[in-house]
Amino acid sequence: MPTLFRVTATLDVVAAAVGTPTARRARSFTKTALMPVLGFSALRRGPGTRSRGAGTAAVGLGLSWCGDVALLRTDENAFVVGLGAFLGGHLAYGAGFGAAGGVDGLRKTPLLGVPALAVAGAGAAALLPVAGSLRAPVAGYIGVITAMTALAIGTRRPTAIAGAALFCASDLLLGLSRFRTLPFPQSVVDAVVMLTYCAAQELIVRSLLESPGNG
Repeated sequence: MPTLFRVTATLDVVAAAVGTPTARRARSFTKTALMPVLGFSALRRGPGTRSRGAGTAAVGLGLSWCGDVALLRTDENAFVVGLGAFLGGHLAYGAGFGAAGGVDGLRKTPLLGVPALAVAGAGAAALLPVAGSLRAPVAGYIGVITAMTALAIGTRRPTAIAGAALFCASDLLLGLSRFRTLPFPQSVVDAVVMLTYCAAQELIVRSLLESPGNG
């Protein structure tokens, strides 16, 4: 997978961890570059770039980029816009996983969806009681990322499963940091969120490109 993306991701994680005003300004470049760099590198050179999976990966990355840009701000309106953009991205990724065997996998073995439901239950219990006026959109988002994760598990592809799991972890930590007080510096939380997020995106894109014509 693309070295340039990993370099860009490392720079953004470091800037998030530093957390100074200068580092935050730098992130307006590093964070907004992440998804375009990943998309250009992976979809241009990777295997399976003519598959249906490449199309859903491109849509997911585009919507994720919109979410990244929105979340450079911290106000509630920006959070809602970011939530909506990432929700759309998860719908795209879920469609890709469904076409790559996720639907068939869940149909044949429904219990594969249990881990996703368990994570959703934990996330809902942690976030919904404190989400206030954002309870409905947060609940909707949890539902969509749960479906995406279940479909990823249904594909039985390790990259898909790991990517979806890391996305859940990143989003849960982001939600906890917004709605609850965590016993860690915000810069550390931001760095972990971005580390897991970047790894998730790379793994998801890789998984959607694994089988040309099937993804």
